[in-house]
Amino acid sequence: MTLENDDKTYTSLETLGVCEKHDIPFVFDYHHHVAKIKMMMPHSMTSCQECSTHGQTLAFRPKSICLHLNQKKAIRSHADGVDMNFVLPLFQALKPYGRDVDFMIEAKLKDQALLRLVEELSAIRGNRRTGGGTIEWKT
Repeated sequence: MTLENDDKTYTSLETLGVCEKHDIPFVFDYHHHVAKIKMMMPHSMTSCQECSTHGQTLAFRPKSICLHLNQKKAIRSHADGVDMNFVLPLFQALKPYGRDVDFMIEAKLKDQALLRLVEELSAIRGNRRTGGGTIEWKT
């Protein structure tokens, strides 16, 4: 069993707290996180500071890190793929901690969405694709 933050009720930090208290694996859903922020503060953008807080919190967990990535079609529905610019702040926030992170893509085009995102991310100068869906993040 795992617990995942949602977009309406529980924030990622609230969910993480329950997971740590009961030793349950936590899955961070970035799309839900952004939707929750938009619901609480409709006129704000998701700040990089917010991503950095989550990056630091997740990076120091002893268990492996699993994150769900998807692109908002509308704020509460999944699109065909994942826009690199939507998830880039999260990737950049996690980079300083040097941890391997498993990302699960939630998109209608599944494998195509993954391969397109990996291609786009590996095209960023300094990044290197080391396997089918694996990237060594340098930037």
